[in-house]
Amino acid sequence: AIALVIITIGVSCFLLCGTPVLPFDTVVRAFTMEKNMTVRKARTGFDVINLLLTLTVSLIFLRRLVGIGVGTLLSVLLMGTLIGKTTSWMKARLDTRPKIAWLQKLV
Repeated sequence: AIALVIITIGVSCFLLCGTPVLPFDTVVRAFTMEKNMTVRKARTGFDVINLLLTLTVSLIFLRRLVGIGVGTLLSVLLMGTLIGKTTSWMKARLDTRPKIAWLQKLV
């Protein structure tokens, strides 16, 4: 539960400041910006697709499920919603625009 909260806050910060560290954060941010999707829908959809791919690969190559438990399922189902709510809360209270003009063009 603590890790879920920490990850939620971290991903929200990355989405707001425009500097995602991991590729999947970039995909979620692109969907929210280009397709006008909510963070909740983009993140949950992306997580579900990744879970299905993981299940498929695990069953094809290992003939059993490996590394997918209750925590993984809860994360897939809750992470998008939590990140969406946290991002909205932070956006309403924090100014995340770059203070340097040329940096703002990059973001």
